[in-house]
Amino acid sequence: MKKLLFLLFMFCLVCGTLICRALTNKNVLFVNADKTALKGTLNNKVEKETEEDIFYAKFFRKKPQCKIFGKQLLKQAIKDPYFFYIVDKKNLLPADYNPQDLIGEGKYAVRKQTKEAFDKMAEAAKQDGISLGILSGFRPYSRQEYLFNRSVQTRGQAHADKYVARPGASQHQLGLAADINSVEDSFVNTKEYAWLKENACKYGFSLSFPKGQEEKTGYAFEPWHYRYITSEGCKMQKEHFNDSQVDFLEAINACLPQN
Repeated sequence: MKKLLFLLFMFCLVCGTLICRALTNKNVLFVNADKTALKGTLNNKVEKETEEDIFYAKFFRKKPQCKIFGKQLLKQAIKDPYFFYIVDKKNLLPADYNPQDLIGEGKYAVRKQTKEAFDKMAEAAKQDGISLGILSGFRPYSRQEYLFNRSVQTRGQAHADKYVARPGASQHQLGLAADINSVEDSFVNTKEYAWLKENACKYGFSLSFPKGQEEKTGYAFEPWHYRYITSEGCKMQKEHFNDSQVDFLEAINACLPQN
């Protein structure tokens, strides 16, 4: 009987040892697999970052003046050349250019990024008792053509050239610009304009045609017309380009690889 119990004990001991070894080996395999997967992920990330770092290192050596913009703004400009595109009387958009990410109906539509930023700005304004709305957003080439010709017919060529964009010369076609609340000169005397003047840049909106820059912009002062250039871009405009949208856009466009 004792011998039988002893043999049973030894059998259990051996089985227990084998089971423990199997479990240990399995855990080791899992740990090694996890380490291998993690190593692969890290290597891929490092490789990707290295390729990007190499690109910008070469880019900044070639164009050192562009380093001021940093990677984030340049990535936006390179990814979407129309985002910081200069649109004025000398630089026209193609008649068939229409952004593909418009949000909203008809003349109230703007690009997705612009809409998201505007909604945040409008909500912040609301907290201060200010109501903001997009009176006019995206404007296709055909609509610009109609408005310009109507202005020429009703108010003359000189008035049209000063106050109305020719077809293809309107920032509205980018889907990044918006007339906010009004298109009357009296808007400059409102609390809404005062709030925008103080806060719009925080949300990435830059006044396109400021007072005192008529010769540079080619248009009369419009206190209601804002273009979305991102909060980083707007901050850069204020700090490094004398708060001139034209100067900022010219500088960042000069930094695009194809220029």
